[in-house]
Amino acid sequence: MIWWLLIAPAVIFIALAAYLYFMQTRLVYYPTSEIEATPEAIGLNYQDVTFTASDGVKLTAWFVPAEEA
Repeated sequence: MIWWLLIAPAVIFIALAAYLYFMQTRLVYYPTSEIEATPEAIGLNYQDVTFTASDGVKLTAWFVPAEEA
């Protein structure tokens, strides 16, 4: 009985570690560049804003003004 209490957690840990090792590429989030929805989809007015950062990178964003400032 004591051996079972010592070996069972080790086996479960090794199985879980093996599962995570072999499935790790599926657990990483890879974002896409497709826009699924805009703020307009939930009823918000917005403006597309484009500007260049100080290091020269072009950034694009949505500006959603507050209803009550």
